[in-house]
Amino acid sequence: MSFAGVLQGVYASGSFYPSSIANLVLDLDGDKGLTTTNVNRLFDATPNAHTATQDASSKRPSLVENDSDFNGHNSISFDGVNDFLTAPDSADFELGTGLTIYMMMTSVKQAGFTIPLAKRQSSATDMSWFVRMESTGGLRFYTRNAANTATYPVIRLSTTDGDGTPRIFRMRHAAGVENGIRVDNDVETTAAAPDEIASSASTLNVMTLNNGSTANIATGKIARILIYKESIADGSTADLAIMAELDALYKGVGTSTGLDFGTEGNLVADFNPDTGAGLATTAWADQSGGTAHDAAQASAARQPALLLSDASFNGHGSVTFDGTNDNMRIADHADLEAPGGITIYVVGSVASVPATAMLVTKHSGGATDREWMLRYDVTTDKARMLVRNSTDTAWASSLDGVGADGLPHVVRGWFDEAQVGTRVDAAETLAAATSSRPAASPVTLASTSGNTSLCALTTPRILIYSRAVTAAEDAKIMAYLNARYGI
Repeated sequence: MSFAGVLQGVYASGSFYPSSIANLVLDLDGDKGLTTTNVNRLFDATPNAHTATQDASSKRPSLVENDSDFNGHNSISFDGVNDFLTAPDSADFELGTGLTIYMMMTSVKQAGFTIPLAKRQSSATDMSWFVRMESTGGLRFYTRNAANTATYPVIRLSTTDGDGTPRIFRMRHAAGVENGIRVDNDVETTAAAPDEIASSASTLNVMTLNNGSTANIATGKIARILIYKESIADGSTADLAIMAELDALYKGVGTSTGLDFGTEGNLVADFNPDTGAGLATTAWADQSGGTAHDAAQASAARQPALLLSDASFNGHGSVTFDGTNDNMRIADHADLEAPGGITIYVVGSVASVPATAMLVTKHSGGATDREWMLRYDVTTDKARMLVRNSTDTAWASSLDGVGADGLPHVVRGWFDEAQVGTRVDAAETLAAATSSRPAASPVTLASTSGNTSLCALTTPRILIYSRAVTAAEDAKIMAYLNARYGI
C-alpha cells in the first residue's frame, strides 16, 4: 500500500472489510447476529469469538433497527442507568505491542463522568485501560503504568463529543511511547505513556467501568466497535482507510469530511459493484449520488461479467470486460466533459491485447465527437491520457508506466487546462496542454463507443471527477483505493 490519506464520503452503502487491515481482534457490529430488541449478546465478527454478553434482562441494551443516526444501520442503545455488555478477559485486549480502538457511536454527557469502553474489572489492580467521557463533554483515554501505581491519561478538551451526534471515537496506545485520542477526523491529541501494565485479568466492558456494577454507566448508541492489536498511526493509510469506510457506511454521502465530493458535485461517476445496485443485466449503476450517469449495454453478447468476490482485489466485487466485444456506455452529459478539467481513476487489471485498448473514453470516432481518452497503447505497453484541444487540431497526451501485465493497478488520467497527466500506481508523467473542447459523445467503458479499441479489463472501481483534483486530494484517494483493494 502507498500514499498517506484517504477518500472520504464517497458512497453511503456497500461492503466494509475491516479485516483487510492487519491485527483486527474485535469487531462488534450492530448489523450482525442480533435477533431480539433486548440485546443479550453482540457477536464478534472476527474468528476470535470475543462476543459481548449480558445475562441480566434488566441490564441489557436495546436494538435500534435501521437507525437514521447511522445512515440506516442498526445500533445498540444503552440507557445510562444500568445497561452494559461485557466480553471475556483476553490477551487480545491487553496493551502489549499496542492497541487501536474505533467506536462508531453517539454519546451523551451526564452529571458525572461515564465510561464508554474499559478493560477493568473493579479496581486499579485489574485495570489495563479505559475511555472516559467527562461531564463537560470532553473525552479521555487512560492506560495503566507497568508498576500498577498510576495512569497515563491523554485528554481531549472538546465540549461537543458528548452531544449525542454520531461520531467516531478513536483511541491509540503505542507501546512504551504514547497514547493518542481523536474524534472523527480532527487533529489527534497525544500524551506520553512510557510503559504499560503487562497484563490485567479483567473483562472488556461496554458502556460501564466495572463488571457487575452500575457505576459510571454511559448513555448512548453504538453501531460498531473495532479493536486492532497494534498502534495504527494517526493519518496512516490503514487509519484513513478505516475512517473512510466508517464515515461512508455510517454517515453517508454529504457528511463533513475531508473530501466531500458527493455534496459538491465533483464526483460525477462512481462505479462500484459492492454497493448493492451493482451490475444489473443491462446496466452498471453510478453510485456518485448526483446525476445518475449509469453505464448501459443492451446487447447481452457485449455485457461484461460480474464476480461478487474477487481475490485479486481484497475480496471485493469486480467486473470483467472480455476484450472481444464487451463495453458499456454512459450518455453524453456536461458533467463528463473536460473544458475545465477532469480526473479519472480506474482500478483494475488489463490483459495484453493486440491493439490500442480503451479504459474509459469520450471519443466516438468523428472529429466533432472526440474529447478525451484514457487507454493502453499496446505498442509501447504503457497507459496514456489524451485530451483534444479546443480547436480540434491536436491531442495533448502523456504516456506512463506499467503496461498491460494482467496485475492489479490504479491507472489515473487527468487534465487541468495547463497539463495532462497519466499515472500507473505511484509514477506520473506530465505533458503541456491547453483548454480542451466539449464533445457531443457518450463516455464508454473498455472500448470506444464504436466498439473498437477494446480492452480486456477487470475492474472493481472506476471514479470520474469533473475537475483536476489537488495533489493532497489525489494522495488521499490513492490511499483509499490501495488500502481497500489491496494494491
